[in-house]
Amino acid sequence: MIIDRFARYWLDIRTQPRERKIFPRRFRYYLWCRDNGRCQYCGKAVNPQYGWHIEHILPFSFGGPDSEDNLVVACIRCNLKKGTKIILPIGYYQRPRGFWAWFLRLIFRA
Repeated sequence: MIIDRFARYWLDIRTQPRERKIFPRRFRYYLWCRDNGRCQYCGKAVNPQYGWHIEHILPFSFGGPDSEDNLVVACIRCNLKKGTKIILPIGYYQRPRGFWAWFLRLIFRA
């Protein structure tokens, strides 16, 4: 039937979902060393053998790339808590110039 042909054609031209990439052991160790063996969300030290995940800053489900710039070390708890939300790691966001002066004026306002 025409509907079956159209459905098969539509399924063929539709973009297929990307496959998850399995990172080699050396790359995982490189990320762990780059991030000083600490979770980038809570700062807790993680064991290089177990107890941590590679986390995408821009989630994979939103089209985040598997590039080194988009990957950080995260403990299991922080990774599962984050889910598909976009949360920047500690130290990723640079405070604007004069932030501390503004902050102190705000706190010690007389």
